[in-house]
Amino acid sequence: MLSFLFLCKHYWKEPQLLSDVLLSWCPIVFPSPLCRTSCSYGREPHILPVDDILEVIPHDKVEVFTDHLNKIDPTGNIKFTYEKEEDKQLPFLDTLIHRKDDGSIKLEVYRKKTHTDQYLNFTSHHPLHQKLGVVRTLYDRKESIVTEPEDKEKEENHINSALKNLWVP
Repeated sequence: MLSFLFLCKHYWKEPQLLSDVLLSWCPIVFPSPLCRTSCSYGREPHILPVDDILEVIPHDKVEVFTDHLNKIDPTGNIKFTYEKEEDKQLPFLDTLIHRKDDGSIKLEVYRKKTHTDQYLNFTSHHPLHQKLGVVRTLYDRKESIVTEPEDKEKEENHINSALKNLWVP
C-alpha cells in the first residue's frame, strides 16, 4: 500500500502535487481530487509547498520507487531519500511513530538525541504572551500528537520538568 499525506516541494515554474506527478507511474497514489481536497484547506493546493512526505510502501519496492522519484526532475534540484523503521519505530517531523504488535500505531513526541529542552526562559524580558505561548505550544503538542494515556502522562512530566528548569511558575 502506498499513500502520500502531503504535497511535495518542486523547484519548477509550476509547482505540482506529488500525486499528479506520480499518477502515470503508480495508480495506487491518492487520486488528485482527494489529495487536493484533503491537503488544500480551502486554498489552491499548489500554493502550499511541503518538504516532508510520509509514505507506506512494500519493503521490496522502496529502492525502485525512490530511484524513479529521483529521475522525475531532470535538473537534479529534488532529491528524495527514505528512512526505514528501526525497532518498530520511525521518527517523522516531531512525531515518533511506533508500530504495535497488532499492526496498529501509537504516536509520541519525538526529540532528537541532541535536544536540550531549552525554551524561552520565564525570567527573560520577552513579552508575557510570548512566554505563555511557549508553554501553551508544548501542552498543545502533547494533546495533538500523543495517542496513549500513559504516554501523555510521561510527556506532561517531561514538559513540567523542562519548564521548571526555565523558572516557569
